[in-house]
Amino acid sequence: PLQLRMNTGAYVRYIDLVGLTYGLRDDPKPVSTRRRGKQYYSQAAYEESIYKQPVRMKRLHTMIAELVEELFIVKRLPEHKLLIFFETVNMCTAIADNLQKLYPELKVSRYTQEEDSEVLQTHDIIVATPASAGTAVDIAKLQQVISFVMRGSTQSVIQMVGRLRQLKTDELKPTYNYLFTREISTHNAYSKKMEEIFKYKALTHSIQRINYEL
Repeated sequence: PLQLRMNTGAYVRYIDLVGLTYGLRDDPKPVSTRRRGKQYYSQAAYEESIYKQPVRMKRLHTMIAELVEELFIVKRLPEHKLLIFFETVNMCTAIADNLQKLYPELKVSRYTQEEDSEVLQTHDIIVATPASAGTAVDIAKLQQVISFVMRGSTQSVIQMVGRLRQLKTDELKPTYNYLFTREISTHNAYSKKMEEIFKYKALTHSIQRINYEL
């Protein structure tokens, strides 16, 4: 019963939620957001479409690398970590490999079904699928999450955001940054759902336009 609880059942808000909107260029070959024969949005299909287009992939690498620098590297506290979500293993591998080249002094790894769980505790930057690191894992000193994955499942989203735990320092708040484009209607719908889900759970929730295009 609420009256018998130490904090009367009040939800402790400690996460800053930030939606980052990017542009989507009208390249000769458009991106695909659906599986063949399906009518619903597929994050995997979207990532695979980008992965197969070298020019878009180069722009994605630039966007992620600069966001990592801005959101994590310059604000990083000692021994704290960054988790990046992508839906597909190919994307996790490509992004992790690129970031390791950019930051050779840090430990960077993908985390999928193949890696040992020790990666979550020993590495500085982890690029993972929600299926691997989005549920039931505890990542000590996780300071920032950058998610390229947009999902409509309330349970899935809560679990992904829930990888962030209260930090023992008051220097900053753990932040969940999710990337989406206004050019995809499903992304807009999922972003509005994020606002509804975390209206009373997040410490703050803001939407910011970033100057990147895929």
